[in-house]
Amino acid sequence: MLDGGDASTSAVVVDHGIEYAAKPPYKLVRQYVMGDVLGEGSQAKVREALDSKTLRRVAIKIINIKQLRKIRNAEAGLKRELSIHRRLKHPHVVEMIECFTIEKAEKQKEKCYVVLEHVPGGSVQDLLDGAPDGVLPLEWRGAFYASFWRASNIATRRASSTATLSRRIYWWPPTACCV
Repeated sequence: MLDGGDASTSAVVVDHGIEYAAKPPYKLVRQYVMGDVLGEGSQAKVREALDSKTLRRVAIKIINIKQLRKIRNAEAGLKRELSIHRRLKHPHVVEMIECFTIEKAEKQKEKCYVVLEHVPGGSVQDLLDGAPDGVLPLEWRGAFYASFWRASNIATRRASSTATLSRRIYWWPPTACCV
């Protein structure tokens, strides 16, 4: 990721006699070297990144504020979510490292960058896609249930009634949690 050289390099690429300005080999946002896209939604994109100061891999959720403002109360909801997430420190909750906003006046763009702990290994959907018949083995379901229960219990205790997680969301039939 870093072997491309300086991001401000203004090399010229010649293709079939036509000269093009070369694209920088990487994008730097604050001290973060942006990498591949890990996921994408209607208001946000998550990219892998490298903190150039600590060399720690992180995930950065990039939220388009302009898109967010089209949804009623979404901006207030985001602020509440970030306030709660900032206070949560637990092994079963992804750590929020920092959050910052960058405005680009010339393009009238405003983006919120939420820097999160990078959790390698794929998603739960990846596990489901690889499981026989798309069903997780019983012992895995029990482990996920226990993990979600602990995480949601921590969130609801620390954030009171404004919690973004709820025990109801992560319910499995009773037979799934018996390991």
